[in-house]
Amino acid sequence: MLFVRRNPVKCIFKNYEGGLKLNLESIRWELKKLLTFPIPEIMIISIIFNGTIILPSVVLLLSTFYSPTGSFLIYNFVQYILHLVTYYTFMIQGIALGVVATIVFAYECETGILDMELVYSQNRTKLFMSKLVALILIGIAYFFTSTLVLIIYNLRGSWLIESFYSLLSLGIPPLIQIIFIISLNVLISVVSEKTVISILSSALTFYSLDNLLRYSNPQPGSLLYSIPPVCTSASILLQDMPVGNLLTALIISLGFLLIAYIYFARFYEVK
Repeated sequence: MLFVRRNPVKCIFKNYEGGLKLNLESIRWELKKLLTFPIPEIMIISIIFNGTIILPSVVLLLSTFYSPTGSFLIYNFVQYILHLVTYYTFMIQGIALGVVATIVFAYECETGILDMELVYSQNRTKLFMSKLVALILIGIAYFFTSTLVLIIYNLRGSWLIESFYSLLSLGIPPLIQIIFIISLNVLISVVSEKTVISILSSALTFYSLDNLLRYSNPQPGSLLYSIPPVCTSASILLQDMPVGNLLTALIISLGFLLIAYIYFARFYEVK
């Protein structure tokens, strides 16, 4: 079967006997099931692409992050790295997480795994939420790991603790971008129900969205300005930026998830 290292179907009946509850065990199972696919390899390839896009800019401007006294401004450096990752690798993030969302929904639907889960779980809401939480956790781990890799590479391991705390202090805008990407990919994957269609649709969607936002040059106050990566990268660079743009992006993301949930809970039929 496509992407599979070992057949997870044999484990489905055993794990879902007695129904599914939205708890740490169900989320852990979703994460464990995802690891039967080459998810780490997909993320590593994506991080390499991120590095090839971002590293030239970082190397050229690395000397600008020193204060007049000669000390290195770690916060400004992390801020710049996060800006580059959120804005310039938005399409790569969308496609990489789109593949993961495809595996969780469209691929399992196409191979019948999702049907068996629905029969044994008897609760579509809890099943949907456990898959969504697993996707968000993978998205967070992927984004912040790729960012830390770039930071550590450039600092050669120096000031690691300060780098990590700076990363956390600037982490809300990237988190909203991750939720936006995952919610849009979940909607595409749930509605398509086909692996190839889901991956192609995700790639075309994020390619088109990335080009639209980059070349239309949206201005503050417009709707496009409230869509990641524009609002997220601007929020990282401008700390006094109103939170309205980020809230709008979060509301749009929740709208995507609501549509996906309604389709999954009410219109998806077990084959």
